[in-house]
Amino acid sequence: ADYEVPKAFEDALNLLLIPRWSDYGSALAWFLTNIIWCGAGLAIAYRSLGLGWVRLLLLARPMVASGIMAIVIYFTREIFSVVINITLAAGIYAAFAFLTRAVTRDDLKYFVSVIRRQPV
Repeated sequence: ADYEVPKAFEDALNLLLIPRWSDYGSALAWFLTNIIWCGAGLAIAYRSLGLGWVRLLLLARPMVASGIMAIVIYFTREIFSVVINITLAAGIYAAFAFLTRAVTRDDLKYFVSVIRRQPV
């Protein structure tokens, strides 16, 4: 029951966007629906957890990294192969996640220790 309204919204967007833009229209409908879901989730967290907006915006940092990655990939999709675009996407996401401090140095140290199977 909780998913009916967002699903109906996405279906309506699909009806509008797919005839004109095919699979890109479907992707855009999915993207817009998920932005609304994220916004609703942040609003619920704000009310439920009593966190200030500044703290909630910290949760949005991965979304910023994803958005920047998506924009770059969109404009390079015709230039590079899929393999290069996937590698580029991963690098861009990692760089912006680190720059916006969505990922900290401690997170990177932990990740490296897991890869090397060493205790932190």
